Amino acid sequence: RIRSPRTGEKAKVAEPARGGKRTTMAAPTAAATRRAVYRASQRGLLELDLILGGYARERAGKMDAKEFAALEQVLEEENPVLLQAVTGQAPPPPSLQSNPVMQEILKRSLGRLEDKCVPGTRASPGQPWTNPWSDLQRKQ
Repeated sequence: RIRSPRTGEKAKVAEPARGGKRTTMAAPTAAATRRAVYRASQRGLLELDLILGGYARERAGKMDAKEFAALEQVLEEENPVLLQAVTGQAPPPPSLQSNPVMQEILKRSLGRLEDKCVPGTRASPGQPWTNPWSDLQRKQ
């Protein structure tokens, strides 16, 4: 059994798949949870800060090790890709399409867009949003 160097407690060990190695499945520490919430809340794009940060603040402390690893995988993705996915402009990247945390974030964000936004103000699914600056450049 693997023991935590700080607490001395035994870590949960997942049984290996056929021929696989054993992996440690310890619950995320408070420090790891705080770090994930910070990373989700300080993305640099207000929309992502609100969507990902709100989700992480609400759920990160309640996640088991597998869910927390899925959240970490989402946080590793680049901002433009995440923004397009959570706003419905593009599907999530292949690496996140089967990620349960990403699916939950998409369900929440796209559901809120449907509830709160007038359909005429949104781009069609899969289409980029109108950039007002590009419209100004075309008129000149």
